Amino acid sequence: MIDHPKSSRSTFLKRAGLLIFLILLPLVEHRNARFGYFEDDDLSTSTWGRTLQLDQCALNTLALKYPAAYRSPTGYFYYGLLLKTVGYRYTPWIVTLHAIDIVNLLLLWLILIRIGVGDLPAAVGCIFFSTSLAVFDAWWKPMFVYDVLATTFALASILAYLYRRWVLSFLASGSRCVPRKSGSRLRRCFSFWK
Repeated sequence: MIDHPKSSRSTFLKRAGLLIFLILLPLVEHRNARFGYFEDDDLSTSTWGRTLQLDQCALNTLALKYPAAYRSPTGYFYYGLLLKTVGYRYTPWIVTLHAIDIVNLLLLWLILIRIGVGDLPAAVGCIFFSTSLAVFDAWWKPMFVYDVLATTFALASILAYLYRRWVLSFLASGSRCVPRKSGSRLRRCFSFWK
């Protein structure tokens, strides 16, 4: 059967509309997060975040040496950068956290579409992923950026693996961006996948 341009355009428009809905739904649900406040973990992290050398932290993110100088260089980079640029204004912290959460949502969408679950089941999975009470803190509290970034790199690793980009998958899962426990879970997931 020949795929007509009109039907592929219709599919594209349906997917685009679905993605816009998927992005707007959690943003509307968590719109009051900007009225939150820093908690004790944020404040204790901010004591060393001011003295963090961002260039060294960025280089450590790319390095595969073990043990790394920082436990989670991407999370440390997040704190150091935002403390130096916006200080203690809470809204920019939440905006950047929401941006990372949206990236995670889009990565999950791409994974579900790649494994062939279809548009509607992928949308339902993404809605559950982004609006579940279990991930509430990941949308409201900057101190959960370590978990959110670990999810980003784990999802990126799985997506690269699905597209047979082995090196990118290894770099995303084996870097210091993913905590040790998440990395071992990810490797077990790959072994079950095969």
